[in-house]
Amino acid sequence: MYHLHILGIEVQVAQSIINMWYIMLVLTMIAIGINLYMRAGGFKLIPENGFQIGVEYFVEFFYNISKDTMGEKNMDLAPFIGSTSVFLLLSNMVGLFGIRKVPTTDFSVALGFALATFILVQSYQIRAHKLSGYAKELFMPFPVMLPLNILEKITPVLSMSLRLFGNITAGVIIMELIYESLRNLWIPAMAFIPVPLHFYFDIFDGFLQTMVYIILTMELTANATAVMEAEH
Repeated sequence: MYHLHILGIEVQVAQSIINMWYIMLVLTMIAIGINLYMRAGGFKLIPENGFQIGVEYFVEFFYNISKDTMGEKNMDLAPFIGSTSVFLLLSNMVGLFGIRKVPTTDFSVALGFALATFILVQSYQIRAHKLSGYAKELFMPFPVMLPLNILEKITPVLSMSLRLFGNITAGVIIMELIYESLRNLWIPAMAFIPVPLHFYFDIFDGFLQTMVYIILTMELTANATAVMEAEH
């Protein structure tokens, strides 16, 4: 826990939040580096190196998956989907580098991701159907359904954040228990027994939770922007 003093007010910041800021800094530096490389003429109209091909494939993948899942009208969300995927994947997998405080084991971080999706979905629904259409949907099919319709919009925030937080936290706890057990039983075993477990709990589970989160984000956006279209 870090203690920061801002305008005479002490603010406590958890190590998991600090680690998340580190990840944001690294990704920002990478993005700036790629941009400078591109502006310096490193990217050609016809790719001449594997790096450019890899970057273009990465970008094209998220544009294609956004188009297939959310439709052409929401393809401008592809940069958000791509950057969130990388950010979330690294946040889930930093345990591989010996970082104990994985950002997504902090519920506030997981909740922050879910709130970002909630705000995104609501804003795109309002953009697609205007504020009047958005408000009208809250009272459908009957005005008495207003509380349930509001709850339906809020529920994904809790389910997505709890799913992300619970699965990643469970993996971290299991790995800590395994290391503690090996330390008490046979120290040399710590050199090779945890390796396949890291592949599952850090790499596979981290990737899986990232994909689940991104797919849910795209599905929620697609549904939110298509509901009123069927009625019109």
